[in-house]
Amino acid sequence: MKAVFRLALALSSFATFAQEDLWTPEEIIGTVYVNSPEFSRDGQKVVWMQRKGMEKEDKFVNHLYLARLHPDVDTLKVVQLTRSKESESNPVFSADGESLYFSSTREKGKTLWKLNLQGGEAEEFKKFENGFSSLSRLGDSALVFIGGEGKTLYDITYEKDNTKIVEDTAHWNPRRLFTLDLKTKKIKRLTENKYRISSFAVSEDGHYLIYREITSPDYATDGNPKPNYVLINLETGVSLPILKGLQNPGSYSFPKDGQGFYFSAETSSDPQWNGAGIQELYYFDFATKDYIKVPLDWENGLSGSYYLNGSDVLAQLANGPLQKLRYYQKEGKEWNWKDFELGELEGHVNILAFNQNTNKVIYRHSTATKLPEYKLAQLQVNRKNVAMANAMTLTSLNNNLKKKPIAKSEIIYWTGANEEEVNGILYYPKNYEAGKTYPLVLSIHGGPTGVDQDEWSERWSTYPQIFTDKGAFVLKPNYHGSGNHSLAFIESIKNGKYYSLEEVDLYNGVQHLKNKGFIDMDKLGIMGWSNGAILTTWMTLKYPDMFKVAAAGAGDINWTSDYGTCRFGVTFDQSYFGGAPWDDTNGKHYNEWYIDNSPIFEIEKIKTPTIIFHGSEDRAVPRDQGWEYY
Repeated sequence: MKAVFRLALALSSFATFAQEDLWTPEEIIGTVYVNSPEFSRDGQKVVWMQRKGMEKEDKFVNHLYLARLHPDVDTLKVVQLTRSKESESNPVFSADGESLYFSSTREKGKTLWKLNLQGGEAEEFKKFENGFSSLSRLGDSALVFIGGEGKTLYDITYEKDNTKIVEDTAHWNPRRLFTLDLKTKKIKRLTENKYRISSFAVSEDGHYLIYREITSPDYATDGNPKPNYVLINLETGVSLPILKGLQNPGSYSFPKDGQGFYFSAETSSDPQWNGAGIQELYYFDFATKDYIKVPLDWENGLSGSYYLNGSDVLAQLANGPLQKLRYYQKEGKEWNWKDFELGELEGHVNILAFNQNTNKVIYRHSTATKLPEYKLAQLQVNRKNVAMANAMTLTSLNNNLKKKPIAKSEIIYWTGANEEEVNGILYYPKNYEAGKTYPLVLSIHGGPTGVDQDEWSERWSTYPQIFTDKGAFVLKPNYHGSGNHSLAFIESIKNGKYYSLEEVDLYNGVQHLKNKGFIDMDKLGIMGWSNGAILTTWMTLKYPDMFKVAAAGAGDINWTSDYGTCRFGVTFDQSYFGGAPWDDTNGKHYNEWYIDNSPIFEIEKIKTPTIIFHGSEDRAVPRDQGWEYY
């Protein structure tokens, strides 16, 4: 929060303050959202998390909220379930919907809590000495979770000295699945896997379970060896290795008919290094023990979560700066689709939860200049289209902020690299007057496969309302390589084209606004985190006289050192750059690329006053990159 305030002060040197009710960093940080809503099985209750910033404690905590969904009333009563200074998460309804189980940072995170929804305080239900994670209901009377099995002699030995072990493949303790009987509170080991289960999913009837097993502590860095994916028939106990050859399958969901399951997987040109690509939808058939791709008939693939209605799919599709919803009806081995009819909400709806028993759907509606509204509606599948009818407010948040002046915004398009169209979100200065020129802040997303959409996205790392208060335009560009676009667009910056295409996109975006008579070219600022910081540095290097101020957060400037110290340096660099710093094969001199494209080797060219942000504990982009930058 203090960093946000310092940067706002720095940019005030080239922007004019408006006189109305100004946005504050505290208001941006303190904005409240509905996160991870979950329906009870009967669809009559919904629980979710709301994050709250605690200034004195300097941390965020999640509190649980509950709404009872009575169909005969126009408003819903929302109850706050937890109020501690600790953070609650992973709420799971009991089968009858009368109790709620959840995890918490209380008691060092080793205690499972239970809350009777008829009233009373949360009680300690079970303590796990070895910890637990990823709670899920298994049938009617049990929970399943990921857990460890205690310390080995090796662990205990090294706890006695000050040795810090970074990676140790030989003594990597397994993480397995266990069940907890809710009546007897007895724990039973469910799997005998050798390595670490990282995620799993269970069918509603408790007959099937799928898990993902990471086989090396180096996987996050190297992307190899690939995980194991296993399907367990919990009635027979038979395990089956599945989904071999697919890139990062996940998001498993079981239809009620028990004939198979859906999942998503990534498609890219370099699966060896987990290369960035698009998400596609698949269906696994229990009878054939094989999978087929669901024909989405949509070039950009999936975006976000999908939901099942029987065997049908409510899919959220990648659509650049907008959202798109489509309904896929399964008929035998084929799928036919229908579009959602959303009227004025078109392109700005995110589905957050769906209950098949009641056809109730929870969605978020917002734009770049409209704070989120959370709605409960009824899904209606008609002959030609799909609608969400009888919408009512689930909970109303941030009402004080909705009264504040909010900047006008729009999606804009311009010609970028390769003469291809790129897009971005443009925010106008408060009290904008046509014909006048204003400062511009170029606020660049990370990734590179992040994306800026026409939805509310004020947060600690990007805060257009603060800049537009000061009389500046803000542009959030979706440069080549950005996600939520086509595979060709996402992969366009690979194979030695990293930097070159984005540079043209960003430069042309500024020139586009200049040609429209919007901006004062003597008052330009540039900022971003992660890949946004990488591009911020690159632009100040290539255009030393263009920007008056820059802010770079957790960005690389030396790819030769990044390769060995960044948590995902190997996979990222191999995928985007085509090889390691020392590679020199088949006429491809990767070592030269690493030097030619590392700003550290030309850093003396930068003139722009720059504030450098870096986290001391950051393992993704280590703080050493920040020291080198400084």
